[in-house]
Amino acid sequence: LSKVNNPPIGIYRLSKYMTNKEDKIAVIVGKVTDDVRMMDDKVPKLTVCALGFTETARSRIVAAGGECITFDQLALRAPTGSNTVLIR
Repeated sequence: LSKVNNPPIGIYRLSKYMTNKEDKIAVIVGKVTDDVRMMDDKVPKLTVCALGFTETARSRIVAAGGECITFDQLALRAPTGSNTVLIR
């Protein structure tokens, strides 16, 4: 895919889209990046599936009690795509 079709998404926007959906898995076809505008204690506990993560984004999600998974792990966990939210 080109960069136009899979732009990166920041943690702040990801957490904004996932409000009241914390029990679901966020699926992003792109890279998840860190957002310095968001304080460490404001990162919610999320399960995120993406093509890639920056090191700081991955560490902040895991530190908040969340989980970073790959598409292979998502296929094993939710083969029909139930309880997932596709974020573009």
